[in-house]
Amino acid sequence: MSDKGGKTGSAEVEESVDELVAQAIKHGVSDIHLEPREDILLVRFRIDGTLKEANRLPKKYQSELVGSFKKRANLSSEFNLPQEGSFSESVGGRKYVFKVSSLPTIDGEKLVVKLYDQQGAFAGLSELGLWGDRLRKVERGAALKKGLILLCGPSGSGKSALASQLLDLISGASLSLATVEEMVEKRIKGANQVEIGPGFHLSYANALKSLGHQGSDVIYVEHLSDPDTVEIALELCLSGKLIIASVNAGDIFKALERLGHMGAKQSLVYSELKLVTGQRLVKKLCPDCLIHFAPSADYVQKLLKGLGLSESELKKIHEGEIVAEKEGLGAGLSLSSSPGAIKKLFRASEEGCKGCGYSGHKGRIGLFEVALHGEQALDKTGVASSIDSVNSLAADGLIKALRGIVSVEDVVKSLGER
Repeated sequence: MSDKGGKTGSAEVEESVDELVAQAIKHGVSDIHLEPREDILLVRFRIDGTLKEANRLPKKYQSELVGSFKKRANLSSEFNLPQEGSFSESVGGRKYVFKVSSLPTIDGEKLVVKLYDQQGAFAGLSELGLWGDRLRKVERGAALKKGLILLCGPSGSGKSALASQLLDLISGASLSLATVEEMVEKRIKGANQVEIGPGFHLSYANALKSLGHQGSDVIYVEHLSDPDTVEIALELCLSGKLIIASVNAGDIFKALERLGHMGAKQSLVYSELKLVTGQRLVKKLCPDCLIHFAPSADYVQKLLKGLGLSESELKKIHEGEIVAEKEGLGAGLSLSSSPGAIKKLFRASEEGCKGCGYSGHKGRIGLFEVALHGEQALDKTGVASSIDSVNSLAADGLIKALRGIVSVEDVVKSLGER
């Protein structure tokens, strides 16, 4: 990063940052980590949920690179306090938003830059991972005119991606759509999008209340995280609005319990809750280099136990795989199950291939459990009850594993996330 071709040091730093961003986008990176070490600056990319080392730079470039990102995000040059900011840029004809977070460490400022494609990472509900009965239920939910749609899962499980797909389906000239988000990740055509991130004197509660007063018909709330926001959301549902809201929770039932802990009346939640989803994001196997294997009886038994499924449910799992095959999941693959057995499964190649950057994985996909009003998720008193196991996250993951889309190891790992 010394002066070359007559460029100033500052111009070269900016060029280096542009190149770093371009490389990150090219490789499908979700966030860039600039991590100071005692004698180097370590650059790591998170790809498909996994951090991978991208470069090691001389320590002398640390303050310049970090400073460039902070300047773009309008952060203070102060280096001894945590800060957050964002900026947007067009790269290769697509617009991206970059969320920048800085944190002082004993070796200097650690910086994380999260990348958001404003056009969205998924092209539709099917690409997101919905299929069969789950897909049909979500599509019916998108046709609703009022009530509460609840999207549940831990942080990073794809809730905002599902919300944007729902809003795309709902949008129309006769409706007033709005979103309340910490930071707008994707532009929704026809929607009034409100940010409550750093620098804005807004909260989820007061932004939601104002949108209700302005006559918004459909409102997406990125986080139901406090009693005031929950109360206002339910009041708007009662007044005839459609509220789509996310809750950070391990599954549907933990989300419903969390609403109760925030003061929501079970009977009110039950009357207004029209659609509820639970989800995870899992790494997809590279279709060009995945490896299939025949699992032993002992392996299958341990797998089912780890997924919370029983051998008696294999017949329904097999029926689910038949539907998945007909809908194009794992195109070109023969069935991997029979009514009472699992005949083959798939894992990532250790060597990988050029198409997946020699990682064995390429992209991510959602696992889902979905219930409409009155189905499985709630009983008549609004108390959470057991969801049908073959419609669970585990069953969806196993069927996708049978179709060569994900590995069962990654499914089991994802289900442990809370």
